[in-house]
Amino acid sequence: MSWSFSVQDVPAGELRARAQEARDSYLEQYARWGNEVTEDLRGQIDAAIAAAGRLRAAVGGERVNLTLSGHANPGHRPAARWANDMVSLSISNADPLQP
Repeated sequence: MSWSFSVQDVPAGELRARAQEARDSYLEQYARWGNEVTEDLRGQIDAAIAAAGRLRAAVGGERVNLTLSGHANPGHRPAARWANDMVSLSISNADPLQP
C-alpha cells in the first residue's frame, strides 16, 4: 500500500534516528487508519531510510530535509487496480541562507 512521511530541518548527524522515529510514528498512525503494516511495506521504508543515510553527504550542510514515499504491494507483485511498487526519496540541504 502507499505510504509517505517526512522530517524537516533536522541536524544532519541525526537524520537516520529522526527518520526512524518518524517511521515508527507514521506506522502507528497507518495501522490506526485500518491498514496492515506488512513486512514488504516496512522493508521499503527501512531501505529508503538507509539510502537517505548514505546520500546525506551528497547535499552537504548541517541541517537537512527528507521526504520518503512509496507503494508496496503484497510480495512486491503487480496487482489489479493498484500502482506497481515504487520508492521515492528527496533529501535537501536545510541550512539557512547566508547573507
